Amino acid sequence: MRGRTAGNSIPVITQKGLTGHPKGGAAAWMFNGMLQTLNSALVPGSHNADNISAGLQAFPHLYYPSRWTR
Repeated sequence: MRGRTAGNSIPVITQKGLTGHPKGGAAAWMFNGMLQTLNSALVPGSHNADNISAGLQAFPHLYYPSRWTR
């Protein structure tokens, strides 16, 4: 992938396990979480990050944290 080097991964934030399909207030809550992540540089972990689908595992530049990380 152009622009990405080894060790320079993109963290993936998955909040759906907490909110379900985002509609109305849930979408606003998820957007606020994204803004907090950008402001603090803290990436929240996902308790469901232990079962990543094979289709997504094909992209080595994606990082799925299971714990809070910086």
